[in-house]
Amino acid sequence: MPKSYATNQTAVETASSEATAIAAMNINDLVHGLAIAKATEEVARTHRIKWEERITEKLGGPEDGQETTTLEDGTKVTISRGYLFAADCEGIQTMYLREGFDSRPPIRLKRELKLDAPAYKALAKTHPNTYRKVAKFVTVKPKKTSIAIKAPKA
Repeated sequence: MPKSYATNQTAVETASSEATAIAAMNINDLVHGLAIAKATEEVARTHRIKWEERITEKLGGPEDGQETTTLEDGTKVTISRGYLFAADCEGIQTMYLREGFDSRPPIRLKRELKLDAPAYKALAKTHPNTYRKVAKFVTVKPKKTSIAIKAPKA
């Protein structure tokens, strides 16, 4: 078994025993533990980004798209790159109309129907019969719980 996979198994076992210990902690210990975990996570994120930058420097990869490299030990490393585009689409459309270009503008109209969650929740109180019928078409999932911690002033 490659060393990295053994390390991952050890991490899983450690996390499992930590979960048992966490269940027995009081609220102060839990909050302080979460604060430490968040700080550790930020440091780990910074390190991950640096490792990714060094790997990309050594392996290269395409400017736009993805490329997979197989290392000597059989590990496959895929580097993906691309671009996010933001545009003033109304401005592009207006310019095309004003200038009379003979090509099609590089924009498209996207129409999307979305549930209005506040209106859906209000429907339960204002029109319960309608709400029950509409609810058959709605799937509700809980959001991830977020906890913010602010250390006391020293």
